[in-house]
Amino acid sequence: MSTSNYVANVQDYSIAHYCLDAPFDPPEAFPEFDFIKKINKDNCLYGMIRNLFIELGLDENNIGTRHWNPFKEMIRPGQRIIIKPNLVTHEHILGEQALFSSIIHGSILRPIIDYIYLALKGEGAIVIADNPVEGADFDQLMTFTGIQAMTDELNERGYNILILL
Repeated sequence: MSTSNYVANVQDYSIAHYCLDAPFDPPEAFPEFDFIKKINKDNCLYGMIRNLFIELGLDENNIGTRHWNPFKEMIRPGQRIIIKPNLVTHEHILGEQALFSSIIHGSILRPIIDYIYLALKGEGAIVIADNPVEGADFDQLMTFTGIQAMTDELNERGYNILILL
């Protein structure tokens, strides 16, 4: 399957902040995720990422069912999937709010990780790998974005997520 001819846009100007409660569980129980038992109604971005996959028409015939698996044409069980999330630096000259313009937050990564995990069917690994600028404090960056707390919790739940710097 090629998505090279697909374009999608989702936006919601009423969302003013990231969910700060790692591991950034989904805001509701979605039918495709029988393995996710916890929800976080404050995680508004999760649904937006999910809607992006819907707008792209990924696994279009199964949208809204327990069989929906948007990455099933791209990811096979047993593979090692690498996510390069854009973790540039742990600080910004204009402060924490401006920092989010140059890095990704864990609440954006979480739905992507869940759909990769779904496609892997519990086999294989998810690797978060990046190369921040020289002098960046990677531990502080992982704490600030919530990625460390998220991956620690998801690994306790049975995911196989590795972080490489």
